[in-house]
Amino acid sequence: MSNRGLLKRGVSLFCAAMLILSLSGCSAARQMSSGLLSSLFDSVYFSEVHEQYEQMKQEHFLNSTRFYDELASDGQRKNYESLIVKALSFQNNIRMSRGTRSDDFFEAFDAVKMDCPELFFLSGADTLYFGSWGKKFVKVEYAFTQAEYNDIMSKIEKNSQAILSLAGKLDSVYEKALTVHDHLVKHITYEDTYDVHTSSISGALARGRASCQGYTQAFQYLMNRLGCYEVYLVKGDSDSGDKKEAHAWNYITLDDGRNYYVDVTWDDSQDNYLTHSYFCIDESRLNATHFNYKSVGNLGSKYLYFSYSKSVLNGSFANMKKQLTGILARALKSGEDSVEFYVERQGDFNLTLKWLFEDKNFFSCVQSAYDMTGIYVGDSVKYYYDEKASTINVILKNRGELNG
Repeated sequence: MSNRGLLKRGVSLFCAAMLILSLSGCSAARQMSSGLLSSLFDSVYFSEVHEQYEQMKQEHFLNSTRFYDELASDGQRKNYESLIVKALSFQNNIRMSRGTRSDDFFEAFDAVKMDCPELFFLSGADTLYFGSWGKKFVKVEYAFTQAEYNDIMSKIEKNSQAILSLAGKLDSVYEKALTVHDHLVKHITYEDTYDVHTSSISGALARGRASCQGYTQAFQYLMNRLGCYEVYLVKGDSDSGDKKEAHAWNYITLDDGRNYYVDVTWDDSQDNYLTHSYFCIDESRLNATHFNYKSVGNLGSKYLYFSYSKSVLNGSFANMKKQLTGILARALKSGEDSVEFYVERQGDFNLTLKWLFEDKNFFSCVQSAYDMTGIYVGDSVKYYYDEKASTINVILKNRGELNG
């Protein structure tokens, strides 16, 4: 017999005993029986909810559970599970666990929103009322009807198939994350508005337009679909130099079991070039532009993007010349249309820019790379830089093979 069957049998026996006590005319017994029966009915209900929740986790890729795990009480976690189970069938009245307050429910509500990008249709919950046997319910509001939600998810599924197929063939979490990052940068247009679409996978993956939260939810959702569940949203503030504003980005646990920050939004340039200035970075890099956030800890160094891809310039100018020639040669051999690198000498960033482009040392490295590969770049390039990130991205022009 299953645990649920045993529990139901136990409740039945207990009910019979309490009925006898109640009929005896003892008021204390009646009060005790009412309270204990309410508690047992609650246990049966949430036991069933838990089984349904475990099944839905697999069906809907809801295995990112950091914020669920951080809920303070078992009652809050029951509310979390109840909300997911009932919301996915678009039921408006969500039962609360016995002994929890409305604040406990809203903490569970916020945790669901952080853990589950697929539940973007949850828009609010504000009405508490009571039912029989001490049951408490919260009325939940949805931004879409079930038919509208199904239509959005159908578009998301269609638009996600190519990237899921491509990234699904890769072995490491790092490679999957890099591929998803690049796909989102190429296929989403930044939208400086905040609504239920732009702030969710609805805007990012069904419409191709999103605010920062839409980018982060899309990154989390696609990584979850790829079986990578240690991907979460981080909320804080950012300073682009033009303005300070509320912002959202991700952190991800990679193959070394360590955490790295990813800000897909800030890697999506208005000039339509791909950069990785904010892909797999640590807090020393992040803190130059991002603040007022909760540190995730357990940060790694192995998969820091520019170090891992061997695209760092440091040391003397003579040493940097050798490093840049190697970076260019690798890019030309692999057929890339751009190169990007991180200048580790952050205090000398502008001096490095001058040395590279005004003093023509970049083109000296281009000539050296040509001598190594036989692939010609041309006599002009277009470059972009992010001084706060200390990165430079160079678009290679007039590429082709030199004859003779």
